[in-house]
Amino acid sequence: EETVQKRTLAGLENAIDLYTKQPEMGTDKAVKEAKKEAAESRAKLQQIEAGLYKFKLYLSALEGTDAPSTPAALAAPSFEGDLEYDSFASGTEEEEEEQGELGG
Repeated sequence: EETVQKRTLAGLENAIDLYTKQPEMGTDKAVKEAKKEAAESRAKLQQIEAGLYKFKLYLSALEGTDAPSTPAALAAPSFEGDLEYDSFASGTEEEEEEQGELGG
């Protein structure tokens, strides 16, 4: 299933690349559809990789071996979209004072 998703994603990315470089090969609607399918395929692939990683962890625990390396998709969160850096800033001055009083 992982191989199928990887091949599907590669095919979609190739189609998007082709449509982008040669607009006469595909309509705007076809490009949007291919991008939507690629996003869905990426999400499905991440789910598969997460499940596979989980089972590899179980196996390494049972065998007493080192844990497998974390897949790139699970290692660092993706902050795509409308998130801004400021949304992760510390709280208000009141919250900071409160934490100071609590010793935190």
